Amino acid sequence: MGLLTNLLKKEAQKLASNVVSDVVSEFMPGANASAERSFTGGTDSTRGQVGKKKDKDGERGLRERLEEVLNQEWYGYELRREIAARELGAQPGARAYSYGLYQNGEPKAMIMILNNRNHYCRKDVVLAREACEEKGIPYMNFMSHLPNRTEYISQRLRDNIL
Repeated sequence: MGLLTNLLKKEAQKLASNVVSDVVSEFMPGANASAERSFTGGTDSTRGQVGKKKDKDGERGLRERLEEVLNQEWYGYELRREIAARELGAQPGARAYSYGLYQNGEPKAMIMILNNRNHYCRKDVVLAREACEEKGIPYMNFMSHLPNRTEYISQRLRDNIL
């Protein structure tokens, strides 16, 4: 019974945090972006202190940093969002890619953002990855619960795409 109570309490806190964040964003558009960067870009000693806020903002912060790197360092490429895996010939049920990097209309890399440390082995993710492998297109997972600093993202893209 205590476990269920704790889970419900955590979900209620997440919901309240989302509502507050949305209201602040609506009335102060730039406020959340700077606060978000400080949550996701803190030092190791501060990361444990931000707790649930870091988890909630992990994907949003990762997307911001990823798009920033892609736009600055890969400016000759087209960045597409939420690409259906069937476009690359994936089997039915494959998960959509979070981002695709294209050059002259041809996919050069596919990126998937995963919110759970075990999602990389889910069937829908595996099907999407296999579609890339069959076509010889670089595929990368970025886990939103990990720090994914800008330098790391940049290096990983260079290592996998070039």
